Amino acid sequence: MYKTVIFDFNGTLLDDCDCCLKILNLLTKEYGLGYVSKEHYKSIFTFPVYEYYQSLGFDVSFDSFEKVGKKFHKYYNEFSYKEVKLFDDVKPLLSFLKDNNYKIVCLSATKIDTLIKQLKFYGIYEYFNDVVGLNDALANSKMLEAAVSDLEKITGQKAVETTAKKSISSFKLREGNKIGCKVTL
Repeated sequence: MYKTVIFDFNGTLLDDCDCCLKILNLLTKEYGLGYVSKEHYKSIFTFPVYEYYQSLGFDVSFDSFEKVGKKFHKYYNEFSYKEVKLFDDVKPLLSFLKDNNYKIVCLSATKIDTLIKQLKFYGIYEYFNDVVGLNDALANSKMLEAAVSDLEKITGQKAVETTAKKSISSFKLREGNKIGCKVTL
């Protein structure tokens, strides 16, 4: 029996869909693009996120996408602490897992310092044995190797390392950097 649970933060523990949609519509208005409904947002959202922005009509050339990304994060930092909450059963679930000796991991494409700040703000930091943010995979290849190993043990599948498809200087991310791993569930 496996005793490790890995949670993505945004959208899994943190109910930030409405906040992200609000910000997206501020950006589409600013760039002269159309309104995006919640249904449309959910139906086309994808990773890598620049493909999602491109599908909405944004210019995703390096400089333009970086500017849009910085604006999104500025708005997100402004709104999220006031408007976003955890999903209802997050704390009881984390408490149950901790009480039953599960290893609990939180991962996110968010920068690690921001992720830790958010987890503390929402009062759930202490539940996690490990917290993995964007900078971790870039700065610590051993962490990525451990993530690959853990994912293979959990799923029974061969994990595939993923690389950045595009450079984003504000994240110190270069095309081709190893940034994560994946399996098909």
